[in-house]
Amino acid sequence: IATPAEMFKSVAAKNYKPKTLGALCNKGTNPTSGETTDLLGFPRVAFGVVDLGCYESQSKAEMVIVVR
Repeated sequence: IATPAEMFKSVAAKNYKPKTLGALCNKGTNPTSGETTDLLGFPRVAFGVVDLGCYESQSKAEMVIVVR
């Protein structure tokens, strides 16, 4: 089970948007009809699969691989 710190951007600042690549990202079930935007008016499905909750993450994190 994920902690609030693992799920949301900043619980202390009451920012309950999903943390980029956090436990809520891409974990929902895509809507078949109805809602096309999140609570802020952004597209409900940003990167293929809807996020859990009322906000959809709009940023895609880059993965950096360091080879030594």
